[in-house]
Amino acid sequence: MTVSLVQLFGWDFKSLWLTVHRKRCDALLRAGKLQDAVTSYRYMKILSDKDTKVDHLDWSNGKSEVRNFMQLQSSPAFLSDFKQECGALCAANGDVALTASEYDKAIDLYSGAIDLDYTSDAIFASRSKAKLGKMLWEDALFDAQKVR
Repeated sequence: MTVSLVQLFGWDFKSLWLTVHRKRCDALLRAGKLQDAVTSYRYMKILSDKDTKVDHLDWSNGKSEVRNFMQLQSSPAFLSDFKQECGALCAANGDVALTASEYDKAIDLYSGAIDLDYTSDAIFASRSKAKLGKMLWEDALFDAQKVR
């Protein structure tokens, strides 16, 4: 059905779907709603088909190519490295939450950074500290074992 709509009218729903979700991720990031941005990113990753996942991965790593008119319209907003920027903000805000003893928020933010492949020993160590603060001993140990 969508193939015939693309051929007849030039409507590319897959591209439109991607553009809408990318803009949503970017808007949430710019609004400072990091946890929502990560959730939206996960949602987009889960519901994408194989071809879309490849294109999505290129976008999130800042390697997107302009392939059609819809992407041409939105490409400047998505040339930034979403995963890197959002991951860094999640880690920084996780540090603030950990310092304020807001352990649940810190764990969510560090987990978001890890989900975005923004991982380092410091992220796992910090998430381990937050889990210790929540008395989640086994989870804290699991994260601590990831630190080299």
